[in-house]
Amino acid sequence: SLRAYPKYSGEEIGVNASADESYLSEQFCYLIDNPQRIEELSKNAIEFVINNHESSVIANMYISIWGL
Repeated sequence: SLRAYPKYSGEEIGVNASADESYLSEQFCYLIDNPQRIEELSKNAIEFVINNHESSVIANMYISIWGL
């Protein structure tokens, strides 16, 4: 779950992967019609990766979990 990440505040970071073709079609059509939303999602996703997957962040998570 994304909620498990320590520096995630709930912003959307992409399109929810779903097997529902009509849902995906609707989402992609929305993105095509609203290119600014693609920029927002991209910015959110990059910030998410930087804040939650940077090596120092992960190392600190291991240290806190394993008590090293």
